[in-house]
Amino acid sequence: MRLKYFFVTVAASLFLQTSRAQMFVKNILHDKIPVSYTGKAIDAYEYRDKAGLHIYLVTKIKQDKPINKVSIFGFAYTSINGVFVKDWEIKDFSDDDVLLYYEHTIIVDVDKDGIYETFFVYELDPNMGEGSNWKVMVHYKNIKAVLRAHIPELDSDNYTETMDKSFDTMPVPIKKIAKSVWDGVAKEEHLRGTSLYK
Repeated sequence: MRLKYFFVTVAASLFLQTSRAQMFVKNILHDKIPVSYTGKAIDAYEYRDKAGLHIYLVTKIKQDKPINKVSIFGFAYTSINGVFVKDWEIKDFSDDDVLLYYEHTIIVDVDKDGIYETFFVYELDPNMGEGSNWKVMVHYKNIKAVLRAHIPELDSDNYTETMDKSFDTMPVPIKKIAKSVWDGVAKEEHLRGTSLYK
């Protein structure tokens, strides 16, 4: 009985190590992205976890007529029988521009369950002169949550930071990482001379 238990334990351990070894995240922005999309690809990753092979993709579209508008799209896909099927999609737009902060894109297994979570940050209307509006987008098990922040530029304006109610149903570490990501952005903006806390 002990010998049988030993082999079962070893087999389970090897399976767990193999599963973890197969997990990876790879930047594919400059590769051939294996899904169709419109606009310009501005952030793209391929990653594998225990749920399969996935694509994370962000695209951007600039429109001049009939009005100026910039749209940003975020997607995640999972390969099913060799075909990438969309898991989720987000869309946002502004009148001026949308800036994606690539260095703050994170694809990580926060709760160590073998499934990756995604975090990315973008800024809306960065040149409007009325302060800047930011979003930290989080996806956990296909649940979307957003941390929104406004950085003032005018003396009459105030700094604001709010988290969606969706964060209430997510593990605390997810919320902490979203806050940490935003704090990193806020620190960078402060170092550039922006006063965050008027």
